Amino acid sequence: MGVKVDLEESQNILESLGFKTKMKNNTIEAVVPHWRNNDIEIPEDLVEEIARIYGYHNLPNVLPPITSLNFQKDSTFEWEDKIKDCLKHWGFTETSSYSMVGKNLTSNPQDHLKITNPLTDDLVYLRTSLIPSLLEVIAKNKTETEIKIFEMANIYLPQGKDKLPQEIMELTLVWGGDNYLKLKGILEALINELGTGQFEIEPSGCLNLNKYAKITIKGKCFGIIGETKDGYNVLEIELPVLLEFATQTKKYTPLPKYPPIIEDFSFVVPAQTLAGPIIEKIRKTDELIKSVKLIDSYENTKTFRITYQSESQNLTDKEVGVIRKKIIKKMDLKHNFSLNSSS
Repeated sequence: MGVKVDLEESQNILESLGFKTKMKNNTIEAVVPHWRNNDIEIPEDLVEEIARIYGYHNLPNVLPPITSLNFQKDSTFEWEDKIKDCLKHWGFTETSSYSMVGKNLTSNPQDHLKITNPLTDDLVYLRTSLIPSLLEVIAKNKTETEIKIFEMANIYLPQGKDKLPQEIMELTLVWGGDNYLKLKGILEALINELGTGQFEIEPSGCLNLNKYAKITIKGKCFGIIGETKDGYNVLEIELPVLLEFATQTKKYTPLPKYPPIIEDFSFVVPAQTLAGPIIEKIRKTDELIKSVKLIDSYENTKTFRITYQSESQNLTDKEVGVIRKKIIKKMDLKHNFSLNSSS
């Protein structure tokens, strides 16, 4: 109680409440009256009765001592909150759906964990992807022409008989309409917020997506970006892998002292050629190439804007000309691309 009450006074209080008491070795033994059998069960109940009659107003108003713990918050939760805040700021709406899905939302039921006693026939399997759940949300909101939603939740991957499933926290975004490039821009902005560094998009194939590419950082795949057969743009990220590279350390890069030289190259390329690998090849041609951007694409012609810059001197036309020839030679020999005559 925070205060010491005399034993004799405590005994008198209990007896006034109908308890039969006996003092033994500085301890009060009490027999509970029959009308209090339902609410007096433990010694603390007797202490409460004494305090009630003694008067709560007579007890000292002091907080109980609490030992300070050296508690360190898991940074994963901080990153997850930051990601959610960013996506909401960029116009996305967070959704929350069941971890269980029906057979209609699974392409291969045998690859899913089946629940032994499902609540309903629509919630039979543990999901292995968030995409079907988000597409179901869209199907229920057909009046929305350009829906932007995301969900962050666990998926469950089977690990064999008599083994617990592997739980992986995933982030999935779905954006309706002709917004694939905008969704890629959201990915770039998210990567920038997390400070994970450069990422690469590698073409691949998937049975459930019309267009599909893997996203990697330092050779490690952390997600996919693509388009569904119904024309919805999707981005699926395996958060534990991505957050391995996340950092809150901000790097300061001083402004360049010397002006850049900017050139545009138009290459005639085979049909269905992706710009990402070309940009990466051009960027690795010379250390003086600071940036490469795709600025136009028409039929089999792609135009790239290349920026040259030195941190120690002004570049001359001769120095840039040497790099230019290296770029053209690399594209011609390795990829059989030809420079557009109008470039």
